[in-house]
Amino acid sequence: MDVGGVVEYYPTKRIITRLDFGSTIIHYGPRTINFPAFDPITGELHFAAINHTRAESAARLQFMAGVGFRF
Repeated sequence: MDVGGVVEYYPTKRIITRLDFGSTIIHYGPRTINFPAFDPITGELHFAAINHTRAESAARLQFMAGVGFRF
């Protein structure tokens, strides 16, 4: 989800300035990482699950400024 706002200012008839700011919110679900593991005693290759993480949301602030010219 993207939440934010825009401010535009027209100092003259042909020039525009723009400020855009917001926050992108990303939800990460729970995850488990599987990696191959070799057991030297039995000689078997199997997959081991590690690093089980909880679900979480992260937000990143964004800012952009621009100037435009109309002709």
